[in-house]
Formats: sequence, C-alpha cells, structure tokens
Amino acid sequence: MKKQLYDYPTWKRVKKLASLVKGEKVLDIGCSPCLLKCFLPQKMRYYGFDQKNATCYFPGIKIYRGDISKNNNLPTSLKKQSFDTVVLGETLEHLKNPTEALSNTFKLLKPGGKLVGSCPNSLAWRFFLV
Repeated sequence: MKKQLYDYPTWKRVKKLASLVKGEKVLDIGCSPCLLKCFLPQKMRYYGFDQKNATCYFPGIKIYRGDISKNNNLPTSLKKQSFDTVVLGETLEHLKNPTEALSNTFKLLKPGGKLVGSCPNSLAWRFFLV
C-alpha cells in the first residue's frame, strides 16, 4: 500500500505551519508539491526550494533547485533573496547535513525573519504500517 500524501493529518500539519508564517515573502524548503501554498494568503509571495525532481501543482510558482545542505549548491539568485519566513516542513530528517542546511537557511532570512519547521515524531507511526 502506498502512503497517501493528502491524508487529513498531513493537511492539518501543513495548515498549522502556514498559520505560523509571517511577512510578505516565504520560502518553502522541501516544497514538493507546494501544499503549503494552499493555506497562505494570496497576497503572500511564495517561493519553493527542492531537489531537481520535485514537482509543484501550482503554475507560475518559482521553484529553486539544489541542496540546501550544501552552501556551494545554492542558486545565486536565491542567495540574493531575503525572506520574511522560511519553512522547513518535515525536511531536515532527509538531509545529509542538517546543521549546514540550518546555517544556509538563516542566511536566507531577513533580519528579524522567522524560521518555521516540523519534524516527524512517534505519532506518525501509521506511515510505517503496510
């Protein structure tokens, strides 16, 4: 049985993350499929960041490609951006170097910007059942 991406707990978690987003410009690291966008105000400028094979279901959204855990792998155009909020929704546990990823993430925030994140926990046991 394949894990469903859009089950109720996933929607609930993403909605909670979205409620913590502040400012005009947000970067969603590990964005595929840009589910967070569903819960943000339309006026908010949403940008995604993910690996090369990530997909986004919203046309016209800027998706940066690369590995946030490698400083030399960040697109130059991304380094020039300053974001009010950066979201790492259940992303850190997938990275080879989460410490470097956090360091790079803080570089992308405006002064006083906000980092919002979540990691899976033992309550997510239902994903391990077949």
